Amino acid sequence: MSKSRRLESKAYQFIREKIEGQRWAQDTHLREEEIASYLNMSRTPVRKALHKLAAENMVEMIPYKGAVVLEKSLSVHEFQERLGFLELMLTHYLHKLQVNESTMEWSILKKQVQDLEALEKGENAFFEEEEFHFWYTFLSLADNEYNKLLILKTLREITSEKSGVFEDMQQSRSQKTKHLKQLVLYIQEQNYPYARREIRILLNQLNLNVIQG
Repeated sequence: MSKSRRLESKAYQFIREKIEGQRWAQDTHLREEEIASYLNMSRTPVRKALHKLAAENMVEMIPYKGAVVLEKSLSVHEFQERLGFLELMLTHYLHKLQVNESTMEWSILKKQVQDLEALEKGENAFFEEEEFHFWYTFLSLADNEYNKLLILKTLREITSEKSGVFEDMQQSRSQKTKHLKQLVLYIQEQNYPYARREIRILLNQLNLNVIQG
């Protein structure tokens, strides 16, 4: 391998590892001169590495601005991992509400589900944005702010237009509202065991929809 190819490969591996390790988050502006200086090489191999990563949809090359980190597209396996995390965290949250005999604002959740029903047929992302607000309200009684933020971040990842499963999520809108409506009913009744079961049914249905494509 020539020296220029070795340098390009070094720059490529360095940048890719930073992105995959989430050291450089979405929308991070990658400056050729800074990366080249850090790696002690010229800008040419760095530029070639960035163009290669752009072809892999990891960065976007913007004229006169350079490269920007793109939102990561989820594989089916990564999507399933996130569903598993959501099931664990959401059912644990409901269990704590049951133990603490907490009362959730079910009337607000009910209105939000009605808003979701009105947005089911749209082809834009308004449904997913309203869905995020539903879950934000749902988690209003969380006593661990860090866990709450992790759950919301994960929900953003699987419902994003660039997630890799967005089309499947769009096709799942009516099923989501059906299960969320039932979830709110159980919360209204403070029937938390059945509410936890409804969460599992919803997530299992989403998993099946993505597998079937």
